[in-house]
Amino acid sequence: MTIPPPLLQKLAESHDTLPRTLNIPEATQSKEPLIGGGNIGEKEFRYLLNMDGCGTEKLAEGIRSFIRETEKLEVAIAAKVNAALTMKQPAM
Repeated sequence: MTIPPPLLQKLAESHDTLPRTLNIPEATQSKEPLIGGGNIGEKEFRYLLNMDGCGTEKLAEGIRSFIRETEKLEVAIAAKVNAALTMKQPAM
């Protein structure tokens, strides 16, 4: 998961309490069924993920978005590096 900088800043400045929403004793007492007994292999995981259209599409969408943002960041960094190098070169 990635967190945008404005949200990180907001979290850093926050002093709100963070209530616990999950704890081990309650989770182990839950009557909700565990997929594969709570421990599944990669083959079953991939099958179940592929059977969940929303999960599959959202995962792919997130990966594509992450790649686009990474490419934009690489271009921005390259531009700043090139600008800094150009400023440091002696005049001829």
